[in-house]
Amino acid sequence: MSKQLKISIDTSKFNWIHLTQIDYVIRAKELNEKNLHWLIFSLGKALIEISNGRKEISFTGLLFCEQIERSGFDFIRCSIINHLHELTAIVNTEFRDRINTINEGNSLKSSKLNEKIYAGNQLMKKWQFLGEPELCYNKYLPLQVTMVKSSRQISFKTIILGSLRPQDFPTKCKTTSEFLCLVGTTLNSQALLVKDIEWFLSNYKISKFLESVLSDGFNFENIKIKDDNCEEWDYSNPDFDVETGNVNEDVKQAKIHLTINKLIMNKTKVGDIKENSGSVIVGNSGKIKIKDSVQKINDSLGEDVAKVIKQVAVIVEQSQNHEAIQLFSDFKQNLQRKKPNKSKFDEIWKGLTALLPQLGTTADIAEKIATITGFIGK
Repeated sequence: MSKQLKISIDTSKFNWIHLTQIDYVIRAKELNEKNLHWLIFSLGKALIEISNGRKEISFTGLLFCEQIERSGFDFIRCSIINHLHELTAIVNTEFRDRINTINEGNSLKSSKLNEKIYAGNQLMKKWQFLGEPELCYNKYLPLQVTMVKSSRQISFKTIILGSLRPQDFPTKCKTTSEFLCLVGTTLNSQALLVKDIEWFLSNYKISKFLESVLSDGFNFENIKIKDDNCEEWDYSNPDFDVETGNVNEDVKQAKIHLTINKLIMNKTKVGDIKENSGSVIVGNSGKIKIKDSVQKINDSLGEDVAKVIKQVAVIVEQSQNHEAIQLFSDFKQNLQRKKPNKSKFDEIWKGLTALLPQLGTTADIAEKIATITGFIGK
């Protein structure tokens, strides 16, 4: 179930405002590239419209797709949580106008809308669309969208990270786009390996966010952005401010670590956390279960392969090895791609067998994995 946003202004904090959310609902049973065509197209047009002389616009939002039912019909809702209010207003207005015109059956309105759509189509024929979002239900997928005027290109790239590493956040989450990538990665993971926890905790804003996730207090409405610079963000966590004695950016590291350590010790309430050579692994409370382990695995791999992946899932889940669980999540995501990455597949499988040797010594599993390797290598 998605965390719905309320678009409102936090008047108590000067010029801070909340994130915004694009909502796109279509009547369909399955999610595919065709279903997202209108959304991608509208995003492109809106980016050009708000560019105002800028040669390039790039931002990262969180794409969340879910299946819903209304009046006995199946629908898919796709939302993009982001920080570009003007962009959201344009896309949502166009979508709302289309729905209202269809529902009203007003021929004049329909004619004017069709003229507007035709003009937009003619404009966008001059532009090239590159890449496409990854398709997945009930995940907050970081989606990077870039518009470059000089080359007339609009590109879409889903950012999938298996762990939190300093090198994946070059600005140390200084921008809202980079922070949303961290948020999506954290929320999507059953067991998340945070490498070099000291590096992340040295940023007080990130510390406030991680504490809220650990204490099950995360809410998108706690993320706030500057109304005059949407790439400047903060995270509201007043309880953590009191606990650490920090109400500004002058971070007192000793108190922050003391608070985080309290959460680490209190596993039964906040999750299963394990220290591992300078890293921290954050997982769900109690035993971690792998759900829908073979759902949406590439259909062309066949039923036999799906069965063997299920066998792997059982072994990984029974091990309760957090690093293996995270690797299996990456393994599954790769196989769900339209074109699985062979080198990544080989690398992840090598890591899994190193952690859980029985995966490599079980004959039927090893045989089928070799079949998959041969297939995706073509």
